Amino acid sequence: MWPPLPPPDETELEMAMRVQEENNAAAKSREIDLQIERERLEAQKRRTPIRMLLLGEPSFAFCPPRGCFRGGPCSGNVTDANVDVLTG
Repeated sequence: MWPPLPPPDETELEMAMRVQEENNAAAKSREIDLQIERERLEAQKRRTPIRMLLLGEPSFAFCPPRGCFRGGPCSGNVTDANVDVLTG
């Protein structure tokens, strides 16, 4: 159980010191959590986009589920024009 139970013979002075130490520890923990969150957000802002160069012949992977935009079933032969339409 947290926080731990106080000793049964704890004096008021000891209790006040213990409570103060617990409060200090909780404040330090919150400060650390906030710093971690700030660092995470800063790292997200600095993240650079990944660029990929796809090599090889176009394949049916570029075709939408219902066939090519020009109508009919997709033959797998996607032209540059179709790729531009699909990738935008």
